[in-house]
Amino acid sequence: MYGNGRRDRRSPVLSFRRRAGAGPAPSARGVDVSKFTLRLHSAGGRAPVDEPLDALDEVEARELARMRLLLTRDYSRIELSRDGAPIDRFQRDPAH
Repeated sequence: MYGNGRRDRRSPVLSFRRRAGAGPAPSARGVDVSKFTLRLHSAGGRAPVDEPLDALDEVEARELARMRLLLTRDYSRIELSRDGAPIDRFQRDPAH
C-alpha cells in the first residue's frame, strides 16, 4: 500500500489455492503443521481436558507443552500425544 492508502497493483496479494489431492493444507507460515493433543491434568483433581495443538514437529510440540505447563498454574501434569500415540509427559515440580 502507498502512503495514501491505495494498493499497489504491481504487488500480488498472497493466496493459497489447493488442488484436489494436493495433501494437507499449509499453515499461515506456508509450512505443513502436525496435529498434536495436550491432555491437561488439573491440580485440583478435576477430569483431564484435551486441547488441540498445532506444531511443525515433535520438538516444537514439546516446547509448547512445557510452556503451557509453566505459564498456567491450573495444571499439575500435561501429556503430549499425536494421533492417540503418547509422545511425552511433563510434570509440575510439587515444591512449586
